Amino acid sequence: AKGVTSGDSFVKRIFSMKMRLEYGQPADPKEEPCKPVVFDQWTQYVTASELRDAVRELREARGGPALAASPLVRVLRKEAGTEPPPPGQAPVPGSSRKLLLLQPPRVFSLALGADTAHASKGEISESLDGIQERIDLRDVYEELGRGQAGSTTCRLASLTAFYESHYVCFCYSRAAGQWIHYDDDTRRGVGRDFEAGKQKCVA
Repeated sequence: AKGVTSGDSFVKRIFSMKMRLEYGQPADPKEEPCKPVVFDQWTQYVTASELRDAVRELREARGGPALAASPLVRVLRKEAGTEPPPPGQAPVPGSSRKLLLLQPPRVFSLALGADTAHASKGEISESLDGIQERIDLRDVYEELGRGQAGSTTCRLASLTAFYESHYVCFCYSRAAGQWIHYDDDTRRGVGRDFEAGKQKCVA
C-alpha cells in the first residue's frame, strides 16, 4: 500500500479501529470527570452468554412485539452505550460509558469471549446463531459515517476459533465461492454459506 514502509505498519493500517471511549459523569459533582481516551487499535469484545441470551430473547419474542434490532446489534449497542433502555424505563444521565467509532474501519474485529471452558454444543450453537453475515455499523455507533468516506457495512469474512489447544480458522474464499476450514497445514471446503461453518464449529 502507498506510504506503508513495514509489515507491522501494514497490519496496523488494515486492522486499525479508531475508538473514542467516553466515561459517564461522576455521581459526585465535586469529583473531576474522567477525560475521554482515544484508541488507534481496538477489538470489540462480547461474551458468549450475553449473545446467547439475546438470541433466546429474539426467539421468545416471535409472535409478539418485534425487537428493534438483531441479537448482535443489541449486544454491541449495550457495549457502546447506545442501546435504548427497556420500555417504561428512563435512561440515567451520565450513568455509563460510551464508545464512539471515529471512522469506518477496513476490518471490524469482534471477539466472542467464552464464559466457561465447558460450554455444551447447544450453548455454542446458540451463541454462533447470534453472529450475522452482514452488519451496518451505523446501527451500533452514533455519528458513524456522517460526512465520512467509506462504507459502514461489514460482511463476515473469517472466523478464528480456539479448539483442542490450538487455533483453527474459517475464511470465505471469493475465488472458490465457499468457506474454507484451515487447521494447521490442512484446509477443507465446508460450504457456500456461513451456516456450514457454524455446524463445523459445533461438531
